[in-house]
Formats: sequence, structure tokens, C-alpha cells
Amino acid sequence: MRRLAGLFFILSIMMAQDSTLTFDKIYKDRLFTTAKMERYTWFPGENAYLITQKDTSNNGKHFYKVDIVDQDTTLFIPSDVTSGKDAPKMMMNFSFSLDGKKLLAQTSMRKIWRHSRAGQFIVIDSETQAMNSIAPGEELRNAKFSPNSQYIAYVKNDNNLYIWDLNKDKEKQITKDGSETILNGHPGWVYEEEFRLYDGYRWSPDSKAIAFWREDQSMVKQFHMIHEMETYSEVESIYYPKAGETNPVMKIGVASLKWGRIRWMDLGENTDIYIPQMDWVAAENTMDGKQKLVITWLNRKQNHLELWVTDPKTGQHEVAYTEDDTCFIELTNNTQFLENGEILLTSERSGFQHLYKINPQTKNMEQITNGDWDVSEIVFLKDENIYFYGTKDGATNRNLYSVSLEGGNVKRLTVGDGRHEANFAPLGDVFVHGHSAWDKAPVITLRQSDGKEIHVLKETDMTLYKDYGFVAPELMKIPTPDGLKLDGMIMNPSDFDPTKKYPIIINGYGMPGTKIVRNYWGKNLSQLLVKEGFIVFAFDSRHQSGYGKARINLGYGDASKWLIQDHKYAIDYLGSLGYVDTSRVGAWGWSGGGYFTVMALTKAPEYFDVGVAVASVTDWKYYDTIWTERYMNTPQDNPNGYISSSAFTYADKLKGKLLMIHGSTDDNVHTQNTTVLVNEFVRLGKDVDVFIYPDRNHGIYGGGATYHVFKKLVDYFVENL
Repeated sequence: MRRLAGLFFILSIMMAQDSTLTFDKIYKDRLFTTAKMERYTWFPGENAYLITQKDTSNNGKHFYKVDIVDQDTTLFIPSDVTSGKDAPKMMMNFSFSLDGKKLLAQTSMRKIWRHSRAGQFIVIDSETQAMNSIAPGEELRNAKFSPNSQYIAYVKNDNNLYIWDLNKDKEKQITKDGSETILNGHPGWVYEEEFRLYDGYRWSPDSKAIAFWREDQSMVKQFHMIHEMETYSEVESIYYPKAGETNPVMKIGVASLKWGRIRWMDLGENTDIYIPQMDWVAAENTMDGKQKLVITWLNRKQNHLELWVTDPKTGQHEVAYTEDDTCFIELTNNTQFLENGEILLTSERSGFQHLYKINPQTKNMEQITNGDWDVSEIVFLKDENIYFYGTKDGATNRNLYSVSLEGGNVKRLTVGDGRHEANFAPLGDVFVHGHSAWDKAPVITLRQSDGKEIHVLKETDMTLYKDYGFVAPELMKIPTPDGLKLDGMIMNPSDFDPTKKYPIIINGYGMPGTKIVRNYWGKNLSQLLVKEGFIVFAFDSRHQSGYGKARINLGYGDASKWLIQDHKYAIDYLGSLGYVDTSRVGAWGWSGGGYFTVMALTKAPEYFDVGVAVASVTDWKYYDTIWTERYMNTPQDNPNGYISSSAFTYADKLKGKLLMIHGSTDDNVHTQNTTVLVNEFVRLGKDVDVFIYPDRNHGIYGGGATYHVFKKLVDYFVENL
């Protein structure tokens, strides 16, 4: 017993000595995990979800049906259906037919851009236990069932739209003009990235027609990227419209499945516009009993929006709703169609994002919610109740609320500060709830629609986090000389002593309407930085979200003005606290945060000493039309704003140490941004450090890149700050 006791004593000492947080433990050993649900797919019209489990005896997959309330699990499809020599080696991205009898699964995957994927697909019939390929041997994208469960539509690599008749096991081609520059049923790069529109068609509710986007990108200039990992390099070209350049031209067509003809919707003579959203309204949800298309029309400047109720048989429309803003309109995906024919949407027309009902015939509008807070997303509709995320209880938090369609009392359904997630089951009487906060690791529970907890599904084991001394951030309010109090988030080292002075690293982003100070379980990278003795700080400039559209609009036309000025105010305030060493201030960020970093080091060199800019924009003329012009207008109409917002304007002021990091094949923020700014630094005789990750995109991952980039970032601050 003494020998065993001695052994336990030695092991306990070894464990105590091994409680130092390292890169390997986070990014290689992946010791620190949080609660999360395994991937699941809801059964239509049921409080049940689908999960899969590999059967090692035949290399097939069992499909199980799990009752979300009582957790009863039953076999839905046995593994022998998905096994055999011709069975697919992988299956993912499951979706049900509306009748719940058929299951669509993807059996291969090729990533296209950030959201779009292509691959091969199969359908499994749960009644006959048959498994069949869709368009065998061909690569498809955006495959999905028709509402009547009889067809699957998809887009092929020829950029045409097709349907597969499940009863006849036969394919029919819908469009025929697809080409390199004509895209049917899926959009090009800029619509996918900035409007999140990667699925470019919609089945009609009666399954008799398909409405689709047709994009003509023949007038869009190409940007070329070089892949250099093979003996001979390859060029990849993207139709990418940069700020002020020509955009693709969009059309909306409605294809009749029976007759095969396409009717084009009348979008007007001006083609230099955006059509970011479009969907059907079922006949029973319209005031004249005929199914319609609702199309969102947005001008190029993105400050005038119209909602069109369109007759798919004639292509003509009536304007149901218009909205204007002095600067820009931030699109949401909150538009819903009610059973009485009214349209539910959110708008910032009152100064904050709120819920409205619109009668498309009378144009009468009713405001449902109000106050100095935002409705961020409609989550679910049921029994005349709207369930939504909002910031009613603090701009740094996100809670779930409900309100009647008739307005009235807004009910908060979630408890505790932080970020709440709700995934409602199809019946709408329960939802899977995720909750985390700065000081609370993720917990997943099942709850009734009124928010009452049923049971815990998953909970994070906090043992390792406590053993390794993880530090929780704290909210700060940063005063400005003109009377504002801006949101800040600070993390002090675990051995923090307020009588000492610490260097500080600011993680920034800062584009109008965004928010970096959000109350949820944080990043492991910040834990590594505080372990190195740095204070970590994040901060929302005045034009970031949570405090009304008038504040957001302050960032319009000059992306750097308040972004940098407010950070200078924040550093002055932090210096007054006594424990922040304002002679050692670092900045880092990714993408828009990389932009913040290069601007901090060039526009405010008296405040910032060391920076790490990852995948950064350096001049907004190099970024795309939709994002850039939303906040900056065009270079032609706002030349002074582009000059003021460019790192090139201030490059001669650089004094500190700057590391610029980029992926060589970043399709989003092109490496050009780093290359051209480095060339300007060379011209000026300025020394900067540069690291390029070969054949990596905007995320810089794969082949050890994630570990490498974060290790390089921390090492750079340790060595130079």
C-alpha cells in the first residue's frame, strides 16, 4: 500500500508540473473540448432526429431515429442497406423528403468556395429499403427534394439546372444555356460570399415549377491565383468584381416542369442592381389565393430596397414594401410569409432592428417590437408567436424571446447573460438550447417552447479548464471625450497584480455594423497570450452594432476614421488605470481585423508598437463590390473616403514591428492586398515581416497551418512586445 501511495504521489506531482498551457495541448493534442451535439437531422413533422453509426461488421451505416424528448432510439435503416461492394464509402449532409420517407445523402464532396460544395448523391427509401444514385457518376450541387417528394433538382458542372424523377429514375434538363459565364441555379463568387446565396433556385410549393437565378458574369473581370505546389504551376481564375467595377447581371426565371418553358420575371431596365433574395409564397398564404414569388430588389448603392410580390405566370410585380437609408441597408434573412397573406420582416427604419407586419395589398405596416435594442434573427413561428434572438437585455448578449404577431409583451425565454442558441424541433413545442458566456462553458439542454428546461443533453467537463487556469474575460465600458461609453472586453493574466504594468494586445475588427465584444465562451488563443503575461483586449468602436443605426452610419464612407480614433481613446483610458503599459501595445486581427491592424500601425504609430495582420485588406479598392460599396460607396463617388481608409496613405508613418500573413490562394481577400502594400513599404524603405502560406485560402488551415499561424502570432508578440 505504501508503494502504491508513493506512486500516486509521484503521478500527482507530474500532473501538477504538466499543467502549463501549450500550443501542442490546444492545437495538436486537442485537450480542450466543449459540449456539442453530434450531427443530426430533424425528421419532418416530428420531435425526433436522425443520427448514423458505422457498422464495423460490414462497413455500412446504421441510421437511427432518436426521440428528442424521451431519448428513445430505434433503428430506422439497417446497415445492410448501405453496405456491399458498390456502397458509398462516405455519407453526409442528410436531408429528408417532406413526407419523411426518403433520405438524400451526399457521398463525395469537393469544396468550391466558402459555402458551396459539389459531390455525388444517393437516395435511400425507408419503406422499400432501396438505395439509388442520382445522376450516377456525375458531380452535383444544391441537390434537394421537391415539396411533393417525387423529384430532386440539382445543378451540374455545366451550370445548368436539372431534375431527377424518382418514380421513373430519369433525368430532365431544365436550362440549356449554362456556360463558364452563364450560371443557372447557383450564383458566382460575390453573391455567395456577400449575400450567403449559394443555393440559386427555389421549388414552387406545388412542385410544378422552379424559380431560379440566372447570373451572367461575362462582363465581370477575372482575378487570377497561382497554385505552385506542383512542378508546373496552375492558374485559377475567379470572376471577381472589385469595388467600382462591373457586377454580374442577374435574372429570375420560372421554369415549368410540365411544359419545359421558362418565363422571365420583369426586373426593370436597370441591370446594375442586386437581387439578393427570392422565395415562393404558397397559394393559401396569399390574399388572392394564387402562389407568388416575393423578390428583394436592391439598388447598387444598397440604400434603397423594394419587396416585390410577383406573378410567376406574367412576370409582373407589385411593390409591397420600400425602405431607404441615408447610408446603407443591412440585409437580413428574416422575411416570413404569414397564413393570412401578410409579410413579416425586420427593419432598422425606427433606428433599431425591429419586427414589422406588412399587408402587401393595402401597404399597411404595423410595428410589432420597439425600443433601443435589436431583433437580430427570427428563429421560429408557431401559434401566432414569433420566436427570435434579440439584444433587449444587453448589446453584448443574445437571448431568445417571444412575442405575439399582434405585438404586446416581449417575453424572455432564456436565463443568464451570454449567447443563447435555439434549434426548434419541427413541431415547435421543444427546442435544443445551447448557452455559453465568458465565464460559462457551453451547456446544451432540451427546453419547452416557453423556455422551461426538460433535461440536459450535453455539458462541458470543466476539470481541465480549471486545472490549466483558464481566465474569463470581463466587460468594460470605455468612456470617450464626447460622452459615449463603448463596449470593451479585457482578460488579465491569472497572476494579475494591479501594482504592476503589463503590455496589452488588442484583437480588433471594427467594420460598420459588426461586433467583436460578444459574451460567449472564448478563444483558446487568448488564453495562450495571457499565459505569456499579456493583457488581451477587444473593443467595439462607436459604429459597431448594438446601439442603433445612427451610430452604425457613423462608419459609412470612411472605414478607418472612428475605428482608429476610438481605439486611441480606449488606449488612453486603459493607460489611466495604472496597470496597462501603453508604451507596449500590440494589435492583431484576421481579414477585417487584419485591416484594423495595418491601419493601427500606420495611422496611429504613436499608439501601436507591434502588429500581426492576417489575410488583411489594405486598400478597399482591392475588395469586392457588395461588401465594400455597402459601407464605402464606390471609389468613383467617394474618392476621398477610399484615400482616407487606405493603409497606403499612412504607410510612410510606420514605426513599429509589423508581421503580414496571407494564404497564397485566398479567394476572398486576395494576397494582392499584402503584396502591393509590402511593395509600398519597400519603396519607402520601411522594414516589415511577411509570411505566405502556400495554397491556403482565407482560413489558412490544413497541413498544420492552423497550429503554425497561431504559434507564429504568439511568438512574434513575445519576441517584439
